[in-house]
Amino acid sequence: MKSIQRSPRPLWFGFVTVALLLASHAYAEDSVTTPLPPSTIRRGERIGLVLAGGGALGMAHVGVLKVLEENRVPVAFVAGTSMGSIVGAAYATGQTVPQMESVLKESNWDEIFSDAVDREELPYRTKSGRNREIYGDTKLSVQDGKLLTPFGVVQGQRLLPVLQRLYENAPPSPADFNEFRIPLRVVAANIETGQAVVISRGDLPTAVRASMSVPGVFAPVEMDGRLLVDGGVVNNLPMDVVRGMGADRLIVVELNADLKKKDELQNPLSTAGQIISLLLAQNSALQKKTLTRKDILIEPNLKGYSAVDFGKATELIALGEEAARKAIPELKKLSVSEREYQAYKNQREALSSQPIVQFVTVTTDKRGAEETLVKMVKIPEGQPLDRALLDAKVEEIYDTGDYVSVRYDVVEKDGKTGVVIDAKRKEWLDDYFRFGAALQDDFKGETNLTMGGAYRMNDLTSTGGWAQGELAIGFSPKISGEFYQPIYEGSDYFVSPRFDISRQTVYPMVDNEIVAEYQRSQALVGFGVGRQLGHIGEVLAEYRVADANIERHIGDPDLPEENYQIGEAAFSVNIDSVDDPDFPTVGTVIRTSYFNSSETLGASDDFNRAAFSASQPFTSGRNTLLVGGDLGRTFGGDAPVYRSVAWGGFFNFSGYTQNSILASDWGIARLNYYRRFSEVGSALLGMGFFAGGTLEYGTFTNPSPGVESLTGVMAGSLFLGVDTPVLPIYVGAGAAEEGERSIYFAVGRLTGR
Repeated sequence: MKSIQRSPRPLWFGFVTVALLLASHAYAEDSVTTPLPPSTIRRGERIGLVLAGGGALGMAHVGVLKVLEENRVPVAFVAGTSMGSIVGAAYATGQTVPQMESVLKESNWDEIFSDAVDREELPYRTKSGRNREIYGDTKLSVQDGKLLTPFGVVQGQRLLPVLQRLYENAPPSPADFNEFRIPLRVVAANIETGQAVVISRGDLPTAVRASMSVPGVFAPVEMDGRLLVDGGVVNNLPMDVVRGMGADRLIVVELNADLKKKDELQNPLSTAGQIISLLLAQNSALQKKTLTRKDILIEPNLKGYSAVDFGKATELIALGEEAARKAIPELKKLSVSEREYQAYKNQREALSSQPIVQFVTVTTDKRGAEETLVKMVKIPEGQPLDRALLDAKVEEIYDTGDYVSVRYDVVEKDGKTGVVIDAKRKEWLDDYFRFGAALQDDFKGETNLTMGGAYRMNDLTSTGGWAQGELAIGFSPKISGEFYQPIYEGSDYFVSPRFDISRQTVYPMVDNEIVAEYQRSQALVGFGVGRQLGHIGEVLAEYRVADANIERHIGDPDLPEENYQIGEAAFSVNIDSVDDPDFPTVGTVIRTSYFNSSETLGASDDFNRAAFSASQPFTSGRNTLLVGGDLGRTFGGDAPVYRSVAWGGFFNFSGYTQNSILASDWGIARLNYYRRFSEVGSALLGMGFFAGGTLEYGTFTNPSPGVESLTGVMAGSLFLGVDTPVLPIYVGAGAAEEGERSIYFAVGRLTGR
């Protein structure tokens, strides 16, 4: 399966596309089917089942199937569109009706229709907010002068395991749909020609996935050189297809959407949805005109339900059952004897033994990744296929965040049965930009704004090396670059040379009054060797040197300035498993570091420094208590004032001006409570609204003359926050017991988390 990327289009573009396809009135089929031989189960008329599309409304089909089975109605042929193809394919390949019902009810449809990878599952180096970086997680890629993004809001990866469960009895791919327990046809649409495509062979999950790819919502699917979308746009009720298969009479299940009233059509989205519903109704009406007196039409009463009500499976299945029961007098005419139907059912539901896996092949178009994927998969050969294990391995690969789709097929090749796992890379992640900002205004004359961007180029080497450059301007300007190179393909060990040219503004205090503004600058180069710790963190050893200086920007001309050298050996261990960098509810963050500054390594001063920080959220319902703290100690010599660590600011000892506390030793304890009181939008484009407060206690010491130390000081804040898809926004007030007060407006990532 291949997902095609194009320039981004708004959601309404999908609705317009649907409307144009429908308006084209194209019913020509790209594949011609041959009528099948008479059913061996029923010697009379051959019954064809037609299942319409309709999103979540298609769950009603399962209720209809329950009644057909109760009344011993043998189905000889099945054809479906969109959701009708999902249910029809499950029935045709031998899935039991109770199991179908169970899968549809138990599936988490909110997750299925979201391709988002949980942050805690991403590799450490691709987690947004790692080490409090200012950049958001929105990625933009430009290739050949065009903006490249996913084609469709949802790629459909989460749907594939559901389809695999439903079709566990299907034969290996590529399959002939005529050879299923009940011959099947799946209807999709060719988005380039506007013609219907009747799929009769190939990979079943891919065919069904294509049949329900609503343009602009789901990414199209490429099959046999054709770009396919939801079949409902051209033939939502494929009665002609089932007749072409050889059916003598039809059972037709139509799904009539509940049309909105005038007062409900208040925005372009609802209006566009109404237009599509009307056009689909006209589409189906053309097919229903071909109904004969022998055919049975079942139309569940779906008033009050919509195509997106996937969480209402129980109710929708019941409505389908209710509608089918009204047709029992007609269905009884199609009944066979108990003995005949039991033989039919035994043949349809016969369990297929899981094949013995004789080979496993992993393919990907991502450079330098094949060895890594082979290492991740590890499916045992010579044993029966374990679909649960395979689903877990596919999920693990997808959770790296590098792939638009990861799927597996059970195939036959050279007389052997095996598994082929194919991972398609996200083309828009070959190289991409991220942008971010950090604004903190304390309404006391200090407005600190930093804006920047990062550009990353992936897969520069055959072993998966990548490079990233960063540029920031404003309060904390910098230019930096890093090259990350695994030791070998699939290795957890890596080397990472880097450079960093940056400046930090600090505000020394005396008697709780800021006496100057200094700018501390450095031009640093480093070389690191490290090891990934799974997806949660890394260990890094690094040697770094720099030319640096600290200059007085505002203040008494007698205050000192200094040029100095940095030369140090450093070691760090970083862990980050939280679900969100700004309002976490689960996971842990731990950062530990040590460096030795030595004249023998090129430094101006001899000293050692060790630092530790950690935070852990505890969540109950909508309430979270984030417990954390920071510790730091300088030893083996006194660190000069220009090597002090800067504290102060919102969430970073609230009430004090940002970077106004300079310390060589520190200890901070934090409690941060927040409650998610509201949210808007979807899982993809949603926002969460929070209210909370912080309580901070700290001690900061500095042996340098004229630099103020603070001992046992309390601080805290109250805030409102919005977690947007780009960066968080805060409004709050902070205070400290030394009399410091600040009102804050902040955008972007805050350091005290």
